[in-house]
Amino acid sequence: MVTGGSRGLGAATARALAEAGFDVALTYRGNRDAAERVASDLEELGRTTAIYQLDMADLEAGESVASTLAAQHRPAVLVNNAGETLRDDLAATKTSAAQLLLTVNVTAPIVFVRELAPALSSHHGHGSIVNVSSINAIAGSGNAVYAATKAAILGLTRSLAVELAPAIRVNAVIPGVFATDMNSDALEDADIRTAAVEAIPLHRIGHPAELASVIAFLAGPHAAYVTGACIAVDGGALGTTSLPDGARHHTAPTPESVSVI
Repeated sequence: MVTGGSRGLGAATARALAEAGFDVALTYRGNRDAAERVASDLEELGRTTAIYQLDMADLEAGESVASTLAAQHRPAVLVNNAGETLRDDLAATKTSAAQLLLTVNVTAPIVFVRELAPALSSHHGHGSIVNVSSINAIAGSGNAVYAATKAAILGLTRSLAVELAPAIRVNAVIPGVFATDMNSDALEDADIRTAAVEAIPLHRIGHPAELASVIAFLAGPHAAYVTGACIAVDGGALGTTSLPDGARHHTAPTPESVSVI
């Protein structure tokens, strides 16, 4: 199960899981055509797929979708990828916007974990949850509310790893700057792109498949003794303090998070 799986990092994750042998269900917010294209690609790989329309800000709808997933598919893996971003600094942040980020980025993943935990547990120790955070959770940025929600994901990951063991492993990835739809405007700015590339020790922007492969590893049997880990997939960006503000503000993990997924 991949939330926000219709484009960008979510779609790449769905494909990586399919290539690893998983059947895949995914949610999308509004672009059904994109979700159906992803599903078609996965079916060409010989996998069974299912797609669910869901606005992650609607927690009652989230409970319903998660309950349906648990009953109909008994997923072994949950990837909490969907998210919302905000580019305002604190002074310009409305309370309603802050609440939206908290709902989508923190409460919605909690709902999915709670509703799917019994199904994940039924796989006799092979259940796995992978949460998607952001380097903003650690490095800081000009976006305090977004950073706070992604920091919450790290705390949630470590706590759930203890609470849900040994039946379910829980890990997180911490994405850096990736080439996605959401980042396209910022990365088309030559100054921002050049500064970001120079600041990243590997001297390039990440490809979605590079994050997806780490998620697939954490989800699968080769990571059977890994739980509570929060793994940065950032080209070494957390090792430097010089990543430009323009890039930091555009490193949210989901391409659709310009609007609610």
